[in-house]
Amino acid sequence: MINSVVKGDERQLLLDEKKAYLSKLKTTPEERGKVRSWVNRGNSVYANPWLLYSESGFPMDFITAMRAVAEMETLESYNSYLDIPDDDSSTELPF
Repeated sequence: MINSVVKGDERQLLLDEKKAYLSKLKTTPEERGKVRSWVNRGNSVYANPWLLYSESGFPMDFITAMRAVAEMETLESYNSYLDIPDDDSSTELPF
């Protein structure tokens, strides 16, 4: 059920957009469930809650962004809290 604040044409647009989007991508059941939840809260599949953008400067779609976040979190040197790579803090600064 889409958020009750989203009405009529906008609701149908989001549902149609989700259907077309999912038909184009190979997704897991878990990914489809997360897309449904995202859209049911009144969001477009072409936006993401992490505010990630592609190299071309446009917002990443939901699944691409979700996969990017998952990939970053698997990198041993990635610190998602700071969103910067961890480095060796024992290294002296050059100045």
